[in-house]
Amino acid sequence: MPHSAEGIAFLTRLNLAPSVKLDDVLQPSLDDESELRKLFAQDKTHERLRDPYVGLVDIFGPDTDVLRKTRARAVDYEDEESLSGKYIMPLKETERRKDGEASMVTDMDEFKKNWAIFSEGSLSQLANWNNVIAAGGSVLSSLLPLAPEHKKSKRAIRKYYHSAAFPSSDVDLFLWGLTPEQAEKKIVAIYEAVRDSVPWDVTCIRTKHTISIHSQYPYRSVQIVLRLYQSPAEVLAGFDIDAPCCAYDGERVWANPRALMAMIRQCNTVDVTRRSPSYEVRLAKYAKRGFEVYVPNLRRQDIDPTIYERSINKIEGLARLLVLEKIKDADARYNFLEHRRTLRGRPYQLRLPISKRKRKYKGDLKDESIGGLEMNDYDVVSLHIPYGPGWDAKRIEKLVYQTDLGMNSTFNPKNKGRRLHRHPAFFGSIEECLEDCCEHCPQPIDTDEETLQTTEDEKYIRGRISFIEQDPGRQSLSGSFNPIDEGEWSEQAYIRPLRRLFEAIANHDLEVVRTLLAENKVTPASASDAEAGGEGETNPNAINCSHRDHLGRTPLHLSLLLG
Repeated sequence: MPHSAEGIAFLTRLNLAPSVKLDDVLQPSLDDESELRKLFAQDKTHERLRDPYVGLVDIFGPDTDVLRKTRARAVDYEDEESLSGKYIMPLKETERRKDGEASMVTDMDEFKKNWAIFSEGSLSQLANWNNVIAAGGSVLSSLLPLAPEHKKSKRAIRKYYHSAAFPSSDVDLFLWGLTPEQAEKKIVAIYEAVRDSVPWDVTCIRTKHTISIHSQYPYRSVQIVLRLYQSPAEVLAGFDIDAPCCAYDGERVWANPRALMAMIRQCNTVDVTRRSPSYEVRLAKYAKRGFEVYVPNLRRQDIDPTIYERSINKIEGLARLLVLEKIKDADARYNFLEHRRTLRGRPYQLRLPISKRKRKYKGDLKDESIGGLEMNDYDVVSLHIPYGPGWDAKRIEKLVYQTDLGMNSTFNPKNKGRRLHRHPAFFGSIEECLEDCCEHCPQPIDTDEETLQTTEDEKYIRGRISFIEQDPGRQSLSGSFNPIDEGEWSEQAYIRPLRRLFEAIANHDLEVVRTLLAENKVTPASASDAEAGGEGETNPNAINCSHRDHLGRTPLHLSLLLG
């Protein structure tokens, strides 16, 4: 199958490099994808969308040799600005591929070999791949080149996938071009194929956004996303991270230009229009897999150092990503806060009581989150399904049952005066999961219960299976089930100009004071704004000289006090 028109144009521009910058090669493709996202959200009958692979490149198609060469950025590891001036979680020298080295596997046969080992053959009995694609990290893992010591045997490849690179990854499947009735039949066919491929018992777990098929370690869970897409192009256009924007349809491997460029450069670029609650955590996850994060407007000299002491659950955007760069797990965070407490001479603060700590399961390889953060948009906060040695279908069913029983028990103090049920998941065979596994959920009887049920329907399930549809009111396609459109991504990360002004005055740094006042337009504030501590309505970073600090001093007051 030939490449799409934009795919051919991208390959043509890429062949002109290095005479053309890679950013200039990619930008027209990003502009085209932005237009496609608008069409997928607003006009799905548009003529361009008739091609299910519009904007995509067949990775192993004709004239694609240029895709398999790394274009490494020049880095001086002794210069901090060169290494991490605009990059977060930069790669170590041993992790960075040399310029011209392979950026992906050489051919389709090598990909299929890696895919079979990664998925443990779970989909080997799926004969009909029509209207189904595997996409995301599972496909990316099979595309990435392996070091010689990791590919000397199938045993070495399996060990690498299960221990070093992708120990807890799922196999994500997406359905496209189907009606809800056809999608249900396709889900049953996938379940039967997995059941026939895996030699152990399997079980289905249905959550709000997915149906996942679980067996036992080392067989990875097969996760079917409960959203109906128009085409593979729509699936990949909605992905938030660049690198995993690749798909396998049983015969070919497709990718969009930003995924190809990410593999060529070993770098994901931040796009705030694709934000979701798990965006920063997913960027950090792929940084561990060899993709540094490029933030074009990063200003490290202005970063607020107090972000590292705040709760990871209460910071968002760039601030969260910067914290994840330095503090990679809960133990590191606790040790850092203890060191800061000792340095300041503050009294010892006890840890959370055992009853309030997040429960950890022995052998669980998926327990990688920090402070209960979601690893992806398919997660259910109230239910964590472990994966690892010792976890089989029967034990997973028992965990889901106990969680559901505890959440709806009349003996649960949190359920006092409550009638409505909360089901984080249903489990059983595929036929049982498609139906209502409870059958006794009470209906709301007043306005308060109707409001409560509407709110909880965003997280919990009830009734028969249903498929999520794209919000018709959105201006651009988002693959996230919880897209974020409001708020500044870097709002919490930087020191505000007004705070820097107070610090410059305290340090008698006249040059910085002049620069800050010149760069940030001063907006006069009303008396009410000054009392409320406002900094102006038009520009949140504007310096208002009527604003007071925590001691009630304006910049002029502080200047006079310090002489």
